Amino acid sequence: MSDFEYDCLQKKRIANQARYRKRGSKSKKCNLPSDRLTNKQWKDKCGPVITYSLNKPMIWDDFKQMPAYVQAEYITNLQKKFGVTAVDLGDMFGVRALTVRKHADANNLGIEFPRGHAMNAARRAEWAKFLGEEEHDEVNVPAPASLPESSEPVVFNTDEPKDEYTLCSEAHDQTAGNAIMPLEPKAMCMKKFSLQFAGVIDVNTIANSLKLILGDKSEGELEIICNLA
Repeated sequence: MSDFEYDCLQKKRIANQARYRKRGSKSKKCNLPSDRLTNKQWKDKCGPVITYSLNKPMIWDDFKQMPAYVQAEYITNLQKKFGVTAVDLGDMFGVRALTVRKHADANNLGIEFPRGHAMNAARRAEWAKFLGEEEHDEVNVPAPASLPESSEPVVFNTDEPKDEYTLCSEAHDQTAGNAIMPLEPKAMCMKKFSLQFAGVIDVNTIANSLKLILGDKSEGELEIICNLA
């Protein structure tokens, strides 16, 4: 038997096996391996369902539990929508900006944080709204009613207001006959502070430190002296 004749014989045998194939005309039922499984066995074969919400703030532990590609997508969406930096992400996660950068490099997230980049005022407001930090609206206080017309002259007290020490001293003088009594001290306030950084200068870290200490409405004099290596 030649190779050609043997090949034709094999193809003829394969063609004859088509008569044993189950089709709709011979069998209307198609069994599946999962037909005889119980409800518990079916649930055991299914994996856990995990839902990630990429439109809400996250804490650091929840962020690290997500897969790397989901982490990259989450940060990329925040950068496109708000223009967040590593400092902003660190504030949301509750960690330092350096921790965010090291985590992105160690897990090959492909995220870049350009130096000197910052949000504008509009994006900063949207970012605060995203974090749930609602701004307090100004309260409109109604103007006092006008004084009634009178022929008697109105006398205003032009004396300077007295502090707590003067009021307390006068009260003791009148009641105790100039007795020496202990006075309540005034509340403590910060007059001066100093900061010193060493290593690679991070302008954002310095600005955040000053904002954390001074706040937004501090008054005084500020002097910055930098000694470069």
